Amino acid sequence: ESDTVRATVRVADQPRLRIVDTESDVSVGERGTVSVTVENVGSATASDARLALSAAGTDISFSGRETASRFLGRLARGGRATVTDTLSADDDARSEQYALTATAAYTDQNGFDVTRDLGAVGVTPQPELQFAIGDVEADLHTGVESTVNGTLTNLGNRTARNVVVTLSSPSTSLRLLEPSVPVGDLEPGETRSFAFPVAVSAA
Repeated sequence: ESDTVRATVRVADQPRLRIVDTESDVSVGERGTVSVTVENVGSATASDARLALSAAGTDISFSGRETASRFLGRLARGGRATVTDTLSADDDARSEQYALTATAAYTDQNGFDVTRDLGAVGVTPQPELQFAIGDVEADLHTGVESTVNGTLTNLGNRTARNVVVTLSSPSTSLRLLEPSVPVGDLEPGETRSFAFPVAVSAA
């Protein structure tokens, strides 16, 4: 014959932070942003919470830094906070998923400082945008202001923002009055015209 002993186990209330969403618009060879949303899925409040991200050993960085830290603040039970930081992808980065290591630090309901590993955050840089220049024409006249005209087409699959066309010339007789000309945003497949004012001097 055996006796059955019943016991009640009480799980202590405690905060528990978890990453619930990640968004990034960074492209290969460019600078963008990464946004991470953290939720307190525990049963107690986390105070003075911070999120640290590390890109050590990858082809992406936080504007040249391997790590970034952002303040989340007070997260009650079920509370969420989103933090955003600048993210850059090297020119030789690939359009594949890179893992950012995430760590949270906070003060629990008993006043103790706690650090927790939140695992990895996946970030995939978008492919580098490609453009095509066409219809280049130069109406050049010695001694008077002339123009170099052309078109720029966005060959990529996403919108290019704040596009600027830059012209250079090895000729000492051709002076660029405006070496850079803005063409604005270009939707995928969109073509815009540009014109560079130049001055031609006698050889």
